[in-house]
Amino acid sequence: MDLACEWVTEWVARLEGRGQDRALLQAKRLQVACLATAGRTDEAKSLLASIAAQCAEQGMVRYPLDAGPQVVPLLRALRDDQLAGRCPPDWPTVPRPFIDSMLENAVLYTR
Repeated sequence: MDLACEWVTEWVARLEGRGQDRALLQAKRLQVACLATAGRTDEAKSLLASIAAQCAEQGMVRYPLDAGPQVVPLLRALRDDQLAGRCPPDWPTVPRPFIDSMLENAVLYTR
């Protein structure tokens, strides 16, 4: 899994600053899944917060969930961190109603 994390990190780096915002968002979404699978939970949550904040601005509730089943526990952990005031100040703020909406959609999506 470390190799997958390395490759997707390189992919993200190649896309940054090139104006390919959709491709960059897709690469970052894959990077969240790789990091989570590799057990790098804090990195995955930080990146997910960034993606979710961006998606919240656009109303893209489903988009982060399409990264795979690893995202739902991360979203729950992100919400719990927000509620407990444990999110680092440099992480983007994701509106709690948006996180709740994503989690609600995750339940509907898995049925």
